[in-house]
Amino acid sequence: MSDKSVNEIFNETKAKLNGYAMLFYFHLANLCIKADPLALLSTTVDVDGAEQNLEDVADAGLADDYTFYITPRAPEYVFPVCKAVKMAHPEFKVEEKVERNELSDEEETVIYYTMPIVNEDRRDVCNDLIKTEYDVIVAKMDVAFTAGSAKIAATMMGAETEAVDRVKEKLQEVYDQHKQMCDKLRDEKMQEVEEAYQKYLSEQTEQNKQAEEKQAAEGGQSIFSMNMNDDDE
Repeated sequence: MSDKSVNEIFNETKAKLNGYAMLFYFHLANLCIKADPLALLSTTVDVDGAEQNLEDVADAGLADDYTFYITPRAPEYVFPVCKAVKMAHPEFKVEEKVERNELSDEEETVIYYTMPIVNEDRRDVCNDLIKTEYDVIVAKMDVAFTAGSAKIAATMMGAETEAVDRVKEKLQEVYDQHKQMCDKLRDEKMQEVEEAYQKYLSEQTEQNKQAEEKQAAEGGQSIFSMNMNDDDE
């Protein structure tokens, strides 16, 4: 039995579990429900034939929960930045504005990106995608955990049962921690989807209310006009 081999297997399995959990986190970050500049982390911009990271040619920030903005650091970066973001996230609603920089007092182009609305269809699609991604990641974690446990058992063959059980318990704890992390990420993302859906419903209700009030006001005005015409006669 080699303690070093056991430690190597343990650490390799732990690294795999952590890698899968981080991959799940990254995948969910790219499912844009609320505005999150992290979704643009891997976006590269073609500037004169050279690929540059987005953060090297522009600044980003949140305008509100569902909108973020990007400010290219030079006029020549505006088109390449727009092109790069559109390729990465064609679903974003885009609006360009020329604003005055409060620090430099110079005009600059600011690009606003609003997340797509979450109606009933999009809510269902997003939730199905989250569940599918979760199932795939957990399945990979299960394979890594099972393989790691088997390798540890084989490496520790001949060792005392209690020693083998202690290592297995520690590996089980590591697996449980990463599984719980994925559970939390899944639940938080699905809650984010539900909040966006409720926001959509609220806005639809308000729009319908305003339309009904406008229609009622126009109807009242028409009746008033008709009465005035009758009086004139």
